[in-house]
Amino acid sequence: MTTQSTAPSTTTIAMVGFGAMGAAMARRLVKDGHVVNAVDPFPQARSQAASEGIPAFADITEVPTCDVVIVLVATGRQLLDTVSASIAHRKMAGETWVISSTVGRRTAREADELLSAAGASVIDAPVTGGVPGATNGTLKFLVGAPKDRIDGAAAVFAPMGT
Repeated sequence: MTTQSTAPSTTTIAMVGFGAMGAAMARRLVKDGHVVNAVDPFPQARSQAASEGIPAFADITEVPTCDVVIVLVATGRQLLDTVSASIAHRKMAGETWVISSTVGRRTAREADELLSAAGASVIDAPVTGGVPGATNGTLKFLVGAPKDRIDGAAAVFAPMGT
């Protein structure tokens, strides 16, 4: 895995979806010492990220391999498109994908199967708490994954909530 710091707690993270919640979550992760890359198709979101010193990309295919990819997109189709593009154009072995988009069970399962086949591990983690929870670090993640995966991502979840 790639890290950009020698600090043991530093993790490289791609935040896919730099809207109100994604931006607030990314800020908390940066404040906690993680290296965050914003991914958003909207130029305004990328400009906002860049103005905060967060590298911004229009598409997941532009992002180097990260330790963790957090996905906060609006629809199941957007999730599957992100997964498919990443599989086709990026090295994903060893990445942990946290799916925080609220998508149907079938879509989440399909994304998990595709990502797992590409060498990534997956944590299904829909989130509640909205923008205030993201801003204040009080989000509640409804996490589904083997315990070792959840424990391995604890330092990423901690600054955002429980």
